Amino acid sequence: MKVTINQNMEISEDEIIINCSYLDDRLKQLIELIRQYSFSIILYKGNESYHVPLESIFYLKITFPSC
Repeated sequence: MKVTINQNMEISEDEIIINCSYLDDRLKQLIELIRQYSFSIILYKGNESYHVPLESIFYLKITFPSC
């Protein structure tokens, strides 16, 4: 497998392109790991919103207001 990384400061969004002759199970697992890495939670505080990557969250406590 060949890995090529092109770093360019003018690119505004990261993009991963996979070229393959056959999509085997190992490659499918790699794609799933990449997809999981890109997940984040949106947190709100006042009028501000923050995208927090899942891998940076160690503890999360969710509370709901009483009805």
